[in-house]
Amino acid sequence: MNKREWRKYKVGKKSTRRNWTQSCQPFSVVRHITHIKDAIRIIEDGVIRSSLVWDESKLNNTRTCVSWVSPNTWADGSIYGNISFEYLWKDIIKEKKFYWVEDFKNYNPPAYRILITDNDYSTSKLVTPYPVEDGSGPIYFDGEEWYRNGYYTGEFLIDQDLDVNSCHEIEFVDHHNRVCSKSGSRCCDINLSKYKAGSRFLANIIGRNLTDMRDQFWNKSTKERRLTFQAQGAINTIFLLFQKRCSKKSTKLTLSKKHFLARACLCALSENNTDFLDSIVSMLGTKEDVFNILKQVVELFFDCKFYDIADW
Repeated sequence: MNKREWRKYKVGKKSTRRNWTQSCQPFSVVRHITHIKDAIRIIEDGVIRSSLVWDESKLNNTRTCVSWVSPNTWADGSIYGNISFEYLWKDIIKEKKFYWVEDFKNYNPPAYRILITDNDYSTSKLVTPYPVEDGSGPIYFDGEEWYRNGYYTGEFLIDQDLDVNSCHEIEFVDHHNRVCSKSGSRCCDINLSKYKAGSRFLANIIGRNLTDMRDQFWNKSTKERRLTFQAQGAINTIFLLFQKRCSKKSTKLTLSKKHFLARACLCALSENNTDFLDSIVSMLGTKEDVFNILKQVVELFFDCKFYDIADW
């Protein structure tokens, strides 16, 4: 291996002004982005499970299992899905070693891969120890802050499962409108907006009362327990979708039956089962009935008040 391979992706100079440059961006968060159904399975399992490296990587015959994270964001939509599990970089790399794996010049933009591990691979012929503090490659630690070259795609390979409870926040992103890394043009989520995807994802975990991850949707910048802006937007989308299917007549169902029915409606929405949704939302009653019961279900699930509700 060319031990200087990473030098062509070297981080640029720090900006002398308060803003940053594309070639020298500070970063503190990395993301594992996946499709809705895979994200739901992750919630159920409680981990992002490491898996074999199966693509053209030099590691594809080594039986190395990794979890994938990246510091990149996607201006034109993610090719990996809509649901972003976000981790604090300092937690991911604590007491870990860094090894340069490879680069892919033919990717657009070009990509590089770095293995992050507890294991000692210093004598390996496949990977090379990566010097994080000398500023010679695409990521750099100056002793206080981490920087990356934003002109390239960073792919970090973590050779262990990632505990979902260690996830800092769950966010939603747009899916790319033409490309999908998993299913190609057959992907049913291609061009799916972040709020529609978020509404289906949250509808599933609220409908099934999977409360283990609700903390990841609380806004950590406020003292009062409130939802993140994205979670609020996704729930607003749920309210608007239900609003179109309300009845003109009020319901006489008991409160417990309303809650049960509302959760069934949310599960139908999560599966994008619009025919079933059309037939059961009206059973909840008028707009006001649906509004009140959905608000109760959401607040019970998240254990917080939901303020920013769509205008009914």
